[in-house]
Amino acid sequence: MVVSVTTDGFITNVDQLESKISGNFLFKEFKKIRKLLSCDDTGLELKSSGVGIVAWSTRGQLGFESKIIATTGFQNKFYNKQDLIEVFLQTFKTEHKSVEFIQSRLRSATEIYKKGGHVTMQYRDQIFRLHFDNRRVLKWETTIPSTCEVLIDSLPLKNVIQGEGLRYINGMYKKKPYGKYTSGGFGVKAYSNNEEIAVRNFVKGLFTEPPMFNLPKDAFYSRRDVELFIKEYNPEIKISETSISLYKNRNVKLLKVQKTKETEAFMSYVKTKFKDFDVDSFY
Repeated sequence: MVVSVTTDGFITNVDQLESKISGNFLFKEFKKIRKLLSCDDTGLELKSSGVGIVAWSTRGQLGFESKIIATTGFQNKFYNKQDLIEVFLQTFKTEHKSVEFIQSRLRSATEIYKKGGHVTMQYRDQIFRLHFDNRRVLKWETTIPSTCEVLIDSLPLKNVIQGEGLRYINGMYKKKPYGKYTSGGFGVKAYSNNEEIAVRNFVKGLFTEPPMFNLPKDAFYSRRDVELFIKEYNPEIKISETSISLYKNRNVKLLKVQKTKETEAFMSYVKTKFKDFDVDSFY
């Protein structure tokens, strides 16, 4: 069985693979060239091995016991392996199959050139979806059963036109309808500092169903009360009833935030009202 093939390598459970393909002409020529360049004619290099894997697209795999972490589009550097496995397995069981995280990046050279300023870190909301990427055609009749869910076989695309059609259909539900009297809805939220990240994640956890971080279901009587609670901590934080309402009924799995002086200070304030707040799950 081969789970994934990319330029980085391929994932398979075939044992002693090199010996089994040693008679292939191209493979033998490759071994000769490698011998000339490095004095080592090994054709295949084992990067890592281990039992168990979560796979969701061409470049989306996460090994249980191996070092495999391929999460193109998702920044995983702040999360340990066990957290990732737990979050992804839980997200697979949801209807939306989406994870929300805080993306960090440096300001681009173009932005600095146009607007001035310095090279600083920027943070914003990002949604990572565990949907198939349509770079291949799913072959449902050869579904491979496994101990957890299933593996779906796939075939190469016939041509570019077929690929464009599949990608267009796949992207339709992500596009927001535009009308003269419709609002923009929830867009990409940019953050100015770690304190704001902590505040927004607290609000998101508050309105998740069921609430996260061991928060009570009816912690506040209204969105206005939530706003006043946050403003009492810091009147300068940009938050309103309208922005809070955008977080209600958000069907995404929320990931953790970094522990900093700013987030620690806000957590201390939250604990004054919610003694049982689960700080460990927040970070």
